[in-house]
Amino acid sequence: MMHQTKTLKRTVLTIFIFIAAAILISCSNGASEVVEIIPEESSSMTVTESETTAITETSDEESQVGGPYSLYDGLKVDSDISKIRPLAVMVDNAPPARPQKGISQASIVYEIVDEGGVTRFVVVFGPNINPSVIGPVRSARPYYVEVGYSYDTLFTHFGYSDQALDTIRYLVKFGELANLDTLNPDEPQAPFWRDSSRASPHNAFVDANKLRDFCNEINISLDGGRSALKFKDDALQGDRGSADTVVLNFSSNTYEAKFVYDPSTNSYAKFLAGSPHIDTANNQQVTAKNIIVQITDITNTGDEKGHMAVRTIGEGKAFFFFDGKVVEGIWKHDSLDLPFQYLDTNGNPIKINRGLTWVGFLPNEDSLGATSLGD
Repeated sequence: MMHQTKTLKRTVLTIFIFIAAAILISCSNGASEVVEIIPEESSSMTVTESETTAITETSDEESQVGGPYSLYDGLKVDSDISKIRPLAVMVDNAPPARPQKGISQASIVYEIVDEGGVTRFVVVFGPNINPSVIGPVRSARPYYVEVGYSYDTLFTHFGYSDQALDTIRYLVKFGELANLDTLNPDEPQAPFWRDSSRASPHNAFVDANKLRDFCNEINISLDGGRSALKFKDDALQGDRGSADTVVLNFSSNTYEAKFVYDPSTNSYAKFLAGSPHIDTANNQQVTAKNIIVQITDITNTGDEKGHMAVRTIGEGKAFFFFDGKVVEGIWKHDSLDLPFQYLDTNGNPIKINRGLTWVGFLPNEDSLGATSLGD
């Protein structure tokens, strides 16, 4: 019965994707109700329970010596929390929202462009990480919801676009999305507070532990989570690259993300708009152990607000930066209720370093620059 239920839910999700694509086409002449573009091949996808289990088991770090390890950053966790859902928080990156708090402690950060060239972050915290201050929190878009849902997170946001609300409603009804909205007056509001020293709407913050307590209060299960990430130990000093600078051009210089590799720490220091990207919760510069760049379709929908359509389903080219080197491969995402897979050109999972992974969605390779790519 469980197998039949999960298969039915995935079939309904598939139908939703197909309808969303049809709505986008019908509204392409300037209407404001536009839903994210999804490639045609996704309309025929169904995934069986056994396929989902296989992906989860092959990415399970608990089988390694010294485990269990988090599925989201490869770091060691207590066994009693290893199966707890990760938390995902929508974090603002507009200039008035800077500096942010809590993001340097994340397991994974996805950065994707919004209307007007603004980027926002889907900040994923594994069950071992519960910062007391995260934010500023902002509203969701459909592709952010889909990224959060792919990891089966407790998805936290401060409102949504019309298109994102459609996605949320479908995934809550048919896909068991754990939706934590701090703004919707028609549903239990997730706990948040405002920092009076900052201007609204760039001043809403949340506490990870309070969000988890809130889930218990409204009977949202904390059990779950999924990931296909595979981890390894850092390369030995002699096997690391000597220098690398990676630049992601999302729109304008205001949102340029630059990462400078340090062989001594085997990590990448992040710069935002030319300055060190500081997390003022701990006054530390954001540093990543890995950078993943996903090349995908990113277009302006043409609606009155300039909302973007970002493809999250299917596959595309990917670049993986770790150990001061780059590996070219592909990203793959077969269904909304399965995790992203990151593969080499032969279809084998890429093993990345333990720690924070920063993932950027870009529309083409011209938007990416890196010393290791010969730029």
